[in-house]
Amino acid sequence: MGTDLMREGDSYDNTQRLDVDDQLLYLKQQGVTFPCVAGTCARHTLLNEHTLTQLSAYRTLFERRVGGIRDGTYVGLDFSYLRTLAQLDRHVRHAFLMLSLDIEHAVRTKVVQEAMARHEDGFAITRDYFASLSPRERQRRVMELGMHKRDAHRPAPRESSEDSLSVREFVEIVTFGTLSDFYLFCSRRWNNKDMRQEHYLFKSVRRMRNACAHNNPILSGFAIRDAKNSLDDHVAQEVAHVGISKRARAKQAKSTCMQQAVTTLYTFNKLVADECCRREARHALRALVCELEAQGDILKASDSFRSSVTYLHRLVEAWY
Repeated sequence: MGTDLMREGDSYDNTQRLDVDDQLLYLKQQGVTFPCVAGTCARHTLLNEHTLTQLSAYRTLFERRVGGIRDGTYVGLDFSYLRTLAQLDRHVRHAFLMLSLDIEHAVRTKVVQEAMARHEDGFAITRDYFASLSPRERQRRVMELGMHKRDAHRPAPRESSEDSLSVREFVEIVTFGTLSDFYLFCSRRWNNKDMRQEHYLFKSVRRMRNACAHNNPILSGFAIRDAKNSLDDHVAQEVAHVGISKRARAKQAKSTCMQQAVTTLYTFNKLVADECCRREARHALRALVCELEAQGDILKASDSFRSSVTYLHRLVEAWY
């Protein structure tokens, strides 16, 4: 979800990228203005707070001029906006990382609860899962189990063999990807259509979690219309019930990053039952939306940012 530093048509000497003065000159050539930020402050930002690549990611939120002597330069883009957006994105990542971690915990809990409700043999169900895998997938899962022995942050089971793990132990030591695959296996075993549908949401949740954990830019991704797949039907129906116009929904659904954000919001609301988690999420998301909406200058300068914030506001208001 990142943005390359250089784009087609950008004239910038690759050998000078590490020089701060040249970086500032490059930004000025791209139409970035500095009326709100003194040169020393901009230098401090590039030297101590954010790299040029990190700040440049947020250019996607602003329009570029077409034609004329300033062709390709950005419209209404001040350096302070890039700095502020990078700071805001940190809060966005923290909020969505919290949601995705709570979702993962809820999934682990639900699998065990469903197995208990059906009086499953906790050891038999894990053995049957491994038996259902192809030789290649089985080997990959076995290697994953072996890796947990070197992880001091995961609970150590009595046995790490795939034939000796109870479902309680198994769900706690595997990755979210394997957990999701096991969730699908259980949905088929129990003929549970709701669980099968939920499984397909986890892919978007995992990707949002990974993006947040790896400090990828999120806000800039909302402006990139790169979605190859449509939003999950169940999620799309719930978004429609919020009362957002069809045109606005279609526009936001073109962004893969926005699809992942919306799916994470929906999945948390659907699966996480812990009242403490829900209360913390509600507080964090509403505070985040208020903070985003307080950026009056950026909202005026960027239609893309404004429409994304409005969209998120409507969803948070309705679901949280």
